[in-house]
Amino acid sequence: MYKYEISFTIEQGQRRLVSLPRPLRISDINLSERNGELKGVLFLDEENDDKALVEARYKSHCLICALLLMTNMGFNLKEPVIEGKTFVRGKEKVVERVLNISSSVTIELTLGIDNDKRLSEYMYLLDQTPQSRKDSLFRTLRWYDRALLENDITDRFIDLYVVLEILAEYHHPSQSSTRRVKAVIDKLGENRINSEEIVDLRGAILHSGKKEEEARKYLNALFTIVRKGLHEHIGITLP
Repeated sequence: MYKYEISFTIEQGQRRLVSLPRPLRISDINLSERNGELKGVLFLDEENDDKALVEARYKSHCLICALLLMTNMGFNLKEPVIEGKTFVRGKEKVVERVLNISSSVTIELTLGIDNDKRLSEYMYLLDQTPQSRKDSLFRTLRWYDRALLENDITDRFIDLYVVLEILAEYHHPSQSSTRRVKAVIDKLGENRINSEEIVDLRGAILHSGKKEEEARKYLNALFTIVRKGLHEHIGITLP
């Protein structure tokens, strides 16, 4: 059995200020900030490198998803890297490898005590999601992350629509794709948004190309609906 120290880098599409009043421990990940850079480090006991990296990918992805849901900002997660690997043989500790990497994150947020608790809550809820739903949830969050990072208005609309399709399939599996998307929009939008127009616009974009002005009209509403739906998916009700 080896003791691993693994770090990972988080980056965002646009440069913003990061402020960490103190190092934080979110779940079993240590977060620290230096010169505007945020570094995530976790310590794992595993049999080999592959198992350690698989676990690190899962935990770092949970953190990214928690940040995504809490801040409504997009992030890029780089591959976790083994910085230290120690094999304990009796009382002797043998350090096999140490790698150093730089890391950076760009979130416009002051992470304090309240955020510490909130991030831990998100991490817990994501981790407790049943395995049968977890892959779908993470895939949905990756599309949402893509939408937040996307600069093109039309592409952003399509990314958000894909999120709606995945959520709708979970809630209304027996209905057609169009009907279940409309049902989700009507429910989460509290019937204040014309679901028929959104579905029609998606079709027009896929068949005719860019529809920037039309997409812009619904973008904020779609973000609100999607964010609300993602939170409800893990058991958090937004006001």
